[in-house]
This record gives sequence, C-alpha cells and structure tokens, in this order.
Amino acid sequence: MEKLYSVDVVKIRISEALAQLISTRPFDSISVTDIMDEAQMSRATFYRHFSTKEEVIAYYFDRLAARFKLNRTMDFSTYDNAKRSVEMVLDAIKKNKKILGKIVAVGCGDIILRYVDMQLEKPYVESGVRVPLGVYIYSGAIYNLTLKWIMEDCATDISELTSMIMLSATNGSMFNL
Repeated sequence: MEKLYSVDVVKIRISEALAQLISTRPFDSISVTDIMDEAQMSRATFYRHFSTKEEVIAYYFDRLAARFKLNRTMDFSTYDNAKRSVEMVLDAIKKNKKILGKIVAVGCGDIILRYVDMQLEKPYVESGVRVPLGVYIYSGAIYNLTLKWIMEDCATDISELTSMIMLSATNGSMFNL
C-alpha cells in the first residue's frame, strides 16, 4: 500500500525519478509508468499532480532554480553586481549541465527562457516600473547563448562567457534601459 506524503514530497519524488531516468535514457522512451516505478508510487498519483512529463521537467527546473536562489542574491543594479550574478548563474548551470542538457534536448528549453526573463524583470517588477522591452533583447540573447553553451557541454570558460554577456549588456546600455 502506498504511503501518504505531502504534495511537495510527492512532486519531488516524481521529478527526481524522471531526472534519474533522463540521465540514463532518452526522454521519449520514458513512460509515466517508468517514472512512477522509479518513484515507487502508483500511476494515478502522477496524474493527481502532473498532466505531462514536460510539466514534471518544468517542476524540476523550478526547484533547481529555487535552490539556486536560496543560496544567492541576484542583483543586476550595477555592472559589478550583474557580473557576479551572471557568473553565479553560469556556475549553477555548469554544475547541472547534464540534466539541463536533457531538458534542452527534449525541447523544453523554454523553461530556461522563463527563468532568465524572471531574473531580468525582477528589479522592475519589484519597483513597480513597467519592464522595458529592451530587457527582452538581453533575455533572448542570454537564453540562446546558454542553450548553445549547454549543448556544447559548457566547454567555454565561465569568465569568457560572462565577459561576452557583460560586453553585450554594456554596449546596449542594459543598465540604463
């Protein structure tokens, strides 16, 4: 008989089970039954919490991003703060490149774009100011650069990548949008 757990614990177990399976098999070959066998839970439990495997991936990434944010303060208010923040994000991506590569490979890279958007929008939203559309130029560029970097196994050095991002941001006056 299945034990009763909190919603968070169940979702975490399901997302961790999928992450474990993704690390050994192609996403398309993984069924809901496979995930729930790995999580040692019933198939019905899956559908009480998720509709699709893609939702599980989004949940996993959101948890990864939340863990990252709990340990770091993101600050894009000045050049130096932004540079440190970019380096921290790239370091977290590199540490999790295996699962992020799988997320990108299965066509769920938009989860990363959503995260980048949230980080760049945050100072404007918190201050009650309309987010300038120029922010999305940087968001899109960082997203595309990050996807390429992940797919190349994070081969480019973090400091070199940070310099590219910061050069682009300062040339476009990101800090004065």
